[in-house]
Amino acid sequence: MVSVYLDQSAYSQFLNASPANWKEAPVAKVLLAAMASGEALVWASPTNVLETLQSDDRKKQLAEIMLCLTEAKRMWEGHEFTRIKDFLEFFNMLAPGFWREKEFYKHHSQDARRTWIGALALLACPQEFDLSGLVATAQKNKAISRLLHAQFAADPSRFIRYVHETVTERKTTNANPLAHLEKLTTEDIEAQIAALQTKFQKFGKKDLQVLNKNRAKWASMFGTIEIGRILQSIFDLPMELILMINAVPVVRNWPKIRKRLGCGTLPRAIAEASDHVLLADMDAIRNVLQETIFAAASAPLLSSAIGYEVIFRDLQRCINDKTIPTGGLAFDADHAAAIMCFNIFISNDRILVDSLKTLSKRLSEGSKGLLQPSIVTTAEELKKAIHNQQALSAKRIKHPDWAEEVI
Repeated sequence: MVSVYLDQSAYSQFLNASPANWKEAPVAKVLLAAMASGEALVWASPTNVLETLQSDDRKKQLAEIMLCLTEAKRMWEGHEFTRIKDFLEFFNMLAPGFWREKEFYKHHSQDARRTWIGALALLACPQEFDLSGLVATAQKNKAISRLLHAQFAADPSRFIRYVHETVTERKTTNANPLAHLEKLTTEDIEAQIAALQTKFQKFGKKDLQVLNKNRAKWASMFGTIEIGRILQSIFDLPMELILMINAVPVVRNWPKIRKRLGCGTLPRAIAEASDHVLLADMDAIRNVLQETIFAAASAPLLSSAIGYEVIFRDLQRCINDKTIPTGGLAFDADHAAAIMCFNIFISNDRILVDSLKTLSKRLSEGSKGLLQPSIVTTAEELKKAIHNQQALSAKRIKHPDWAEEVI
């Protein structure tokens, strides 16, 4: 069975191509036929729900389409869970016993799926709910994202220096770096963006070379740095983290981890800590987790890097055109991680498609051709992709240990 994921542009295209009956849209017809024959299953995501929430005149229609194609039960828990799972599984392989209790993850994952399916169903209800507060928050977050991009575009060299210093010096903070922007109104933010537009510049030759040389590394570092925040946001109950992970295997296997990833030595206090301290001292566990997260920047965790790859690529293209990405770039980055989970990704966003095809090729090379998500736009491309993914699935069945061998 082939798994299929659609971004928002693909769902919207159903209504653009066949306003009277979305099921008559070419891609929709292929999907429905493949589902009826047992060849494919369609999945939605929290990002689909969030983008549908912000649709002024198509909210109910889009939600109904998603519920129909997913049969109101197939909901991806989201990119955050994929990134956390990959991180925990990778280090559990290098340090067996690190991820000692998986029930916490399973519980939160299942809870997220149920919550987002319920949210999607509410959007499809004939009753109009007052969602203006949620929409206003989402719009403000988009505006903040665009303001940051406008600041980058007004001084690309400063942007490159900032990213480089953040990565090389591991400059992180526990404070909210956007607190000063969140105090502004959406109107104030838009006014600042407009004022910056006259100052937009292209990347200089030297800055462009630095970006092209370091883009993959920077994307990996920024993506893995976020793992700490994601862990805290998902496992937010007292003692969850301390019960879910075991720091002892990481510390005792650190020489092996260093050899595999090329990371530095552990601080002496951690390296020499007793098992009792590593099992019971929350500060020690946090420190071990922090060192593991920094080490993860050199790990093959594409699920964490892929979103920032999409962001850096789109920023590079836009800044060179003296413009900035749309407010939906963050959503595109979230969608992008779906290629790690699903066989086929359908999109009508040309820029996103180009980026994902490049990243899919990298994934194929890293998996010896056994994992290569198909990035498609048209009905004919979808038909071909379903056939190709069925063939790849048959190959993977013959190599049951392929994923661990690749890692």
